[in-house]
Amino acid sequence: MREDQLLPIVVAGAFVVVVIVFVAISRRTGAIGVMLRELAASAGWTNVQKLFMSPAGVKGTWRSFPVELSYHLRQKGVPQRLILKVRAQTDSRLMVKRRFTGFFSNRPLTWFGPPLIEVRQPAAAEFWIRGDEAALAERLFGDSAVASVMYTNLVARFDEIRLDRRGLRITRALDDHLVTAKYAMPRFAVRLDVTKFEPIAREELALAEALVNKLSMLS
Repeated sequence: MREDQLLPIVVAGAFVVVVIVFVAISRRTGAIGVMLRELAASAGWTNVQKLFMSPAGVKGTWRSFPVELSYHLRQKGVPQRLILKVRAQTDSRLMVKRRFTGFFSNRPLTWFGPPLIEVRQPAAAEFWIRGDEAALAERLFGDSAVASVMYTNLVARFDEIRLDRRGLRITRALDDHLVTAKYAMPRFAVRLDVTKFEPIAREELALAEALVNKLSMLS
């Protein structure tokens, strides 16, 4: 077969592969979007609708706050993830991540943003905590119910609770090895079972509710 005959075949084959991948991703994100809409409605969100410019995400209103829950595909160096946002105004800054030590320590660089703070509460021992107000972190980790849901949600290095002027943002990794082990999910699956993501989304919603309730009591 001559090269001028082979090239169209190669191009056509590549096009077919791209179409198959696109269809598979569309089906996956569509199923996740349906699951997120159902969870948002069950959590008491109103005016739930599709989130613009997101492969699978919803937005709505909860307790008068604008809220979003979205799924994001894996990118280079960044795992698949669910991000929950509650647009509640606050002047406080707080960032919480799971603490990993030793050679693979993930101790945050604090050149920018709030400094690392030491929290005396025993429940805070497994986390890196940055913030402007140590007293706020002490009160959050001093509440055993709030500390428990933070512990449940912060599993992988990429997981984070962030509170700043834009509101509350909770990020959960979906295909990190620690996450797949905890939730018995296959890391590499031909067909995605979106129900495996449902417990993580529910945990995020429960954490947001616990934090908003606690912060409203402290304000």
